[in-house]
Amino acid sequence: MEPEVNELQAESAEKREQFKRNAKFWVPACMAFTTILLIFSVLLTYVLATDAQRKRDKRTIEEQKAIEEQQEAAKPVDNFALLESILHDRSLYGAELETEEFMQAVFALYKEKSGDHYAEYYTEEEYQIRYSQLSGQTVGIGVSPERGTVLYGEQEIQALKIKSVFSGGAADQAGIVAGEWIVAVQDSEGVWKTVSDYGNYEKVVLEIQGEEGSEVGLRILSQSGDTQSIREVVCIRQPVQSESVFGSCLESDPSIAVIRICEFSFQTPVQFCREVEKCRQAGADKFVLDVRDNPGGSLISLRTLLSYFLQSGETIYSEKYASGSIQPILCVPCTYTGDKEGCNLTEEQIGQYRSDDLSFVILCNENTASAAELFAAVMVESGAARASFGQTTTGKWIAQGSMEVPFNGFKGYISFTVYQFLTAQGATYQDQGYTPDYMIAPSEDQDAQLQAVLAYFTANS
Repeated sequence: MEPEVNELQAESAEKREQFKRNAKFWVPACMAFTTILLIFSVLLTYVLATDAQRKRDKRTIEEQKAIEEQQEAAKPVDNFALLESILHDRSLYGAELETEEFMQAVFALYKEKSGDHYAEYYTEEEYQIRYSQLSGQTVGIGVSPERGTVLYGEQEIQALKIKSVFSGGAADQAGIVAGEWIVAVQDSEGVWKTVSDYGNYEKVVLEIQGEEGSEVGLRILSQSGDTQSIREVVCIRQPVQSESVFGSCLESDPSIAVIRICEFSFQTPVQFCREVEKCRQAGADKFVLDVRDNPGGSLISLRTLLSYFLQSGETIYSEKYASGSIQPILCVPCTYTGDKEGCNLTEEQIGQYRSDDLSFVILCNENTASAAELFAAVMVESGAARASFGQTTTGKWIAQGSMEVPFNGFKGYISFTVYQFLTAQGATYQDQGYTPDYMIAPSEDQDAQLQAVLAYFTANS
């Protein structure tokens, strides 16, 4: 039996040896094959994923292209450019058509037919001058004018009354003084035009402003008693830092200060705080906020100014749009850059003048318009002002937005009414005007309206 056992053992040893020899070959081969399969699997997965991503990208591009095509198709036709193109190509007189004149004529027709009396068309130069008025940085003659009418001869005409003259400015150098009237302005072609010729007061103001160093001719009306005289002066336009707020304490009673707000420019909030603090340091704790003859201005400036008298989060006023939607404008901190920095508002400034130690009343008249009459109404409605005095305001409770209309190498601007504004309680006085608590007729000899306010303070102090 032993030989057989030995033979079996020898055979078993040989098989093991054979297995070892085979293993030396197959194990590396299997590992290599497995590696190849793994690499192939990764490559296949990558190819399939890339192909899927490519298909998704293709679908996305196609969808985006379809969206863009839909948007392009949905874009409104530039009807101005289309009409002008038709007239140029087919009209016998089209070659004579000037783009700027065309725009002016079309927008004048819109203004007439729509009833939007505040709609205006501006050239690029006119628009930049108009914007500079809001910024408080202008080039002009250095006066603060107000709209009005003056009896000249036997005819009452529209004119600009000079409320104040900036010291050292062009008007000051030309001998123009406060109380005189600008009854006509010489345009760029040398033609004398009245306010009626220009169509509105704003166009006259734009004509008076212009390029630094250029000349502007003015016809100035002076009157002393029943005597009137007209003289012509030439002013050289200069850069002007306009002052929209003036404040002073009464000599007879330093506890009462009159703060005159001439307009709402981007600099008005800063100037208002400066004048109020100056008067407080002089002993004033009762303030007359005079917005008579204030034509309005920037609603951004108005928001900031009213926020000094309201509480954080409170509705200042609301804007009502053509769709019927109403957007409340809230009293919250805001930050601006550039020309609008003067309208910045911090949390600490909100309600800074809403104090039991301070009393405010409002003075307004028939020339108080737009943002200025909204200011008067909100101050009284919110309780920030004790009362209002004077006359019913203009009744312009609508705001305009501007839009650039560039085509055919020309750039102009149109301004048209966008929304109506309402007080926080939903009141609006469009076309009727805000009526003050105490109606006081103006007087020539003394300021009867201001005297009524002083009597009110005396009776309620």
